Amino acid sequence: MKGFWNGSWGYSQNFLVLICTIVNGFFIEYISGVGGISVPPFPTNLYFLIAFISISSLLFYLPLCQRLVKWILSFQFVITAISLLAGLSLISGFLPQGSDVVLPMWLARLGLHHITSSVPYAIILILICFSLFCAVMKRFHKMTAQDIPFILNHLGLLTIFLAGSLGVGDLTRVKMTLTGDNVVWMGEINSATGTGSGKTIEMPFALKLKKFTLEQYPPRLAFIRSADSKVISMCPMIRPDALGDYQCKLGKRVVKVSKYFSNGFLVKGRYLEANHTGSSTVMKVSVSNGTEEARVGWITPGSTYFNSAFLEVGDGLSLAIPTPRPKKFMSDVKFYTPEGDIGDFTVLVNKPYKLKNWKLYQYGYDDRMGKWSTTSTIEAISDPWLPVVYTGIFLLMFGTIAMLFVKKEEEVC
Repeated sequence: MKGFWNGSWGYSQNFLVLICTIVNGFFIEYISGVGGISVPPFPTNLYFLIAFISISSLLFYLPLCQRLVKWILSFQFVITAISLLAGLSLISGFLPQGSDVVLPMWLARLGLHHITSSVPYAIILILICFSLFCAVMKRFHKMTAQDIPFILNHLGLLTIFLAGSLGVGDLTRVKMTLTGDNVVWMGEINSATGTGSGKTIEMPFALKLKKFTLEQYPPRLAFIRSADSKVISMCPMIRPDALGDYQCKLGKRVVKVSKYFSNGFLVKGRYLEANHTGSSTVMKVSVSNGTEEARVGWITPGSTYFNSAFLEVGDGLSLAIPTPRPKKFMSDVKFYTPEGDIGDFTVLVNKPYKLKNWKLYQYGYDDRMGKWSTTSTIEAISDPWLPVVYTGIFLLMFGTIAMLFVKKEEEVC
């Protein structure tokens, strides 16, 4: 065993040391019950960044730490550390994450429901960042044209890791629920941030909903099991302008649609076309199997104003209309600022609007009302460290491009 630790360390030694480090990290989580590491907001996280750079520089130049630096720069350490970091990240893909997740007590105390903010994850990430820092410093001291791609790539990765980790403390996600003509200044901190969720804060702007628009895909019929409403078979989408050609089959059963109301409403026991708040898709259908008399009836997914309706077709099956899936929804919004600025904007899913260093996203609406919703939820996100992360990405890109040119020069020589 003594010879195992002599000489330069290979993958076995690195793996054993880092595994022990991770186990100690989980042990700290368990006995302390800290519930993960909370990154403080600005300026404390900036002080942490300065401290990391200062301590890393001291360790890099200190003669007593040269063996540590040599180890941390070894190829075997880098591969092992990155592999274990990836392994920890995979845990978050298999186990549910979040402060509201219910796990067995011993698993919760180990921090397996907040892996990316756990003590072992932070330790491995710090070691990798220290390795990247030392690699950049070592190449920088003897920098030539061939070293530029290496420096840019490693500096880009270091920037992404540090800014992405420390910036969590300043990341703020706020939900603003707009209803009717109300002007909303306050927002609720989104539960996605974990700590502090549910609190309300005053925003540096106010929003008022002008109009909410929801576009839905054409409806589809579905054969469902009457006992538990489980979908057995889905029919093609229905084109209102071609009802005569529409057919849906399940075994010997053939479905035809004779009437279609895109905005149907139940009035005194009858379905009528009515472009009214709360109206929904309504169809009159017939189902025949070639032997029995066709079954005819009205079906609808219903709304907040009237119940859904199904057509029994025998053998424990029914014909129904699932609620049409949303195709696109957006909000026309008016904003106000304390400085007196007033304006309008439209926000869609994945197409945010930037206002006073906040990005505003279409987050949700009143699902019960569907296309008649008079409520729209806007999510406002502030992430001041994001430009620094983008800087790291650009450094990676420039380093990759520079690497191509350096290779060409070496080949010519």
